[in-house]
Amino acid sequence: YSEASLIGVTGNYFFSERHGMQLTYLKASMRPNQAISDFQNISTGVYPDHGHMNWYGGAAYNFVPFYSKMSFMGKRIIYFDMAISPTLGMTNYEQIKKHGDSNQSALTYGFDVTQYFFFSNHWAFRLDWKNQWYSQKVVKYNDTNIPTPSKEGDPASTKLIHDSLLLFGATFFF
Repeated sequence: YSEASLIGVTGNYFFSERHGMQLTYLKASMRPNQAISDFQNISTGVYPDHGHMNWYGGAAYNFVPFYSKMSFMGKRIIYFDMAISPTLGMTNYEQIKKHGDSNQSALTYGFDVTQYFFFSNHWAFRLDWKNQWYSQKVVKYNDTNIPTPSKEGDPASTKLIHDSLLLFGATFFF
């Protein structure tokens, strides 16, 4: 139901070439997608009960099982590592209501795959594919009488949310 831009900061500390720890903070700028905007413009007031992510903060264990290098046009060697990371953190999300949203937090677990492409001894591009799961308590957006009477903010459902995020960035290695 939403479109978003994400910005994040990740810090890693590697104990060895194969093992490390990671802290991550992601901030989302969520807005209704086109379908929801169209619903809002319908005079009948149709709007789905849903919520959306505000931010995520978490920690991960990094394991780097793959290391490789390739030749670029026979002139330069490019090194790359692939890390897999189980994660644990907290997601803050908004319960969307007609007359004022409310914030909730949920324990979040996940699994990330990160690919580093080194272009110098200290700098690398990174591509993160983050998969995160958490339970979101969805509330009624509006007062309704269909199928049964309910008030805005009444519990609607609990959903297992799967966020799959693709992030691109740069990394500096000390």
